[in-house]
Amino acid sequence: MSATAVAVVLAALGAVLTAWLVPRRGRAAARAVPGLTAAAREMPPWRNAAAVGGEHLCAAMYLGAAGLVLAHGTDVLWLPVGAAAGCALLAAFVAAPLRRSGAYSVADFAEWRLGSRGARHAATGCVCLVGWCYLLPQLHGAGVALHVLTGGPPWTGWTIGVAAASALVLSGGVRSITAFQAVHFWGKLTVLTVPVLVGAVVWHVHAAPAVPAPGGEPHGLPGTYALALCVALGTIGLPQVLMHYYASGGGGAARRTAAYVTVLVGLSPVTAVLYGTLGRAHGSGGPVTGAGADADLLLLPHRTIPGTAGALLTGLLAAGAFAAFVTASCGVAVAIGGTVAQYARRRGAAVFRTAAVVVLAAPLAVMPRLGPHGAAALVILALAVSACTLCPLLLLGIWWRGLTAPGAVAGLVLGCCLAVAAGAAHLAGWEIVPVVAAPVAAGAMVAVSLLTRRRVPRHASRAMARLHLPDG
Repeated sequence: MSATAVAVVLAALGAVLTAWLVPRRGRAAARAVPGLTAAAREMPPWRNAAAVGGEHLCAAMYLGAAGLVLAHGTDVLWLPVGAAAGCALLAAFVAAPLRRSGAYSVADFAEWRLGSRGARHAATGCVCLVGWCYLLPQLHGAGVALHVLTGGPPWTGWTIGVAAASALVLSGGVRSITAFQAVHFWGKLTVLTVPVLVGAVVWHVHAAPAVPAPGGEPHGLPGTYALALCVALGTIGLPQVLMHYYASGGGGAARRTAAYVTVLVGLSPVTAVLYGTLGRAHGSGGPVTGAGADADLLLLPHRTIPGTAGALLTGLLAAGAFAAFVTASCGVAVAIGGTVAQYARRRGAAVFRTAAVVVLAAPLAVMPRLGPHGAAALVILALAVSACTLCPLLLLGIWWRGLTAPGAVAGLVLGCCLAVAAGAAHLAGWEIVPVVAAPVAAGAMVAVSLLTRRRVPRHASRAMARLHLPDG
């Protein structure tokens, strides 16, 4: 399909131009560690919101939500619903207080709030693990997209995607990545919307075949609610999302950003669900699940629209999936690189760039062993780790004065172990929803904190006042 190659080249050129057409002021700010990790606290809410929307419109949402609808029908809307609910919870309970803390990362917040380097170390480990797990569905999307376009093995997509994301991250810090993600959010939304509109016209012209009835949610009603809760709680703790709130001008700006994000995140699932429904209407739904459903989605325009038009739409859709991987991966790399760079401020820029490249390359060792899982199944693992570790740390640290460093560390370690075990069992096919570990981890934080109540930081009252009093 030569037309698909044209679409990919155009998408690649657009990505490069967007990354490099950043104001020089942003590049100068990126020389310092705060500039690398928080964009000098100057990002306007609308741009931050579009960048966070770009984080959410990743390969997992781009392929995952539509793939679930393609395979099982509209009974499996827990992924987009949970993501939107998580954005609303983030706006209500976390965004403004977290920005008022003055922290540049979750690890900074843990040390500032609890007065403990040990809590910082534990939070840093959880941030790295969440980021690595979140990269798995992004690499999967890159591999599927390149396989559909070229017929090559998936590892070529993984390697090219990591190289592209590394090049973009090395060109700057949060400011340039935020500009890149903000522009790409609208580009990816357009790329996903055009095939939906064309497919709807084709569907109507060909006498509108009946859409197959939903195949039923494979997890049952309790499992569906649990998965939606897992996505919502996991969204609260995603480090690549939180880093954009550190870059807000204040608590009020952070809350406005979160409010805008809730609206934008509600836009992208609509097109993904419609596209999956069109796939079912054209006879692509049924027993195909996992990676097979993701590939079917990308090939749908080529099968339903003959000639060059179908090839171009397929290439456009695959290029959008690849761009979704690149933007989400850049966010993860910057978030983890910034967290690590805070340990060595004198060599911050070098540490940041080294950590970012290592973060992007590390999941390559795991990808060949994951098997034929779809993007939605892989993203659940990352969200489960986030829901069981960083989410309770943020909520309790912001809203409960009695949290202690031993309690936070105990909850983070226990939640991390339980979430990884439950997530691995979920990927293995067991009927286990990983979010069951979240209340256990939060309970451990509370119980150990009560047992060590004498170790409540002396500055806890001042910290709570700073978190909750209005700006200024």
